[in-house]
Formats: sequence, structure tokens, C-alpha cells
Amino acid sequence: MKKYFLSLSILFLVCLFLFSPVITYAHFPSTEGDMTVTLHVDPNDDPIPTDQANLYFLFEDKAKKFALAKCNCIVTVSEQGNQIYQKSLFANTGNSIWGARIPFIFPNRDVYQISLKGEPKTKNAFRPFSLQWNFRVDQYPPVSPLNSSLIIFGLVIVVGIVIFLCIRFV
Repeated sequence: MKKYFLSLSILFLVCLFLFSPVITYAHFPSTEGDMTVTLHVDPNDDPIPTDQANLYFLFEDKAKKFALAKCNCIVTVSEQGNQIYQKSLFANTGNSIWGARIPFIFPNRDVYQISLKGEPKTKNAFRPFSLQWNFRVDQYPPVSPLNSSLIIFGLVIVVGIVIFLCIRFV
């Protein structure tokens, strides 16, 4: 009876783990004062290291004073406390709901600090703001064909050795 109960419990826990919902976030808002900026990283907020991604920023100002053209906005990306990228942010051209876009290549799987500082070009155009996001890049970079061939070759060798040892000693 104990074996039956233990087996059912393990099966239940495995099913619970496999079918439990996972919380995902498609966009990342950050707020300071009247300004809320939403960050979206394309593709699908799950970029692949060494492939180009796009950082999109959507601005929402409750005071209705902000305009990207009036902003000296600087985006900075840091990895483990070291600044690896910095660029001024300009308005998108074309039809997009996003206020601005910056192309960027995440070099590694890591947690990156993306910061956005905005100061008005003319005095009192809007309140200055400084926002920050911690953004995790989890995907593995694609395996090159050479590496995948070596992996397959290594697996064939290991399987061959195991078969040889099984035939010889069993």
C-alpha cells in the first residue's frame, strides 16, 4: 500500500510541476514621479546572446509635458557593474506604438542593468527622471554547425565504447 501511495504522490507532483502556470512578463514598466517608461526587448523579451535585439521604450507622462524631441535621454547597459554600452535615445521614425528603439547585442547569458536618464533640453520642459531595469538574458547562444558535429561525433564514440564494454564484459 505504501508503494502505491508513494508512486501516486510522485506522479501527482510531477504533473503539478509540468502543468503549473509560469508567470511571464511581456513588458517591464518603471516609474519615477509622473514618468512611467515601459521597456520591451524584441524578440519576445527573450533575446539570444550574440544576436541583435531591439530595446523599445514607451513613455507615459502623467503631467503631459514630456516629448522625446525635448529630451536629452541616455540609455546605458551594464553587465556586472561594468558599462558596456551607452547611446542617446531618439524618436522612432515610422508607424510604431513605441516611442524609441535602440538596437543592441547582448554578449552573454547574464543579468543586465538597463538605465534611462532623461533631462530636458530646455529648462522646465519636464521633470528629469532616472529609471532602471534588471533584464535577464537566459537563452543559450546558437550552437555552430562545427560544434554540433563534434558533439554528435563524441556521442557516437561514447556509445560505441559502452556497447563494446557491454559485449566484452557482460
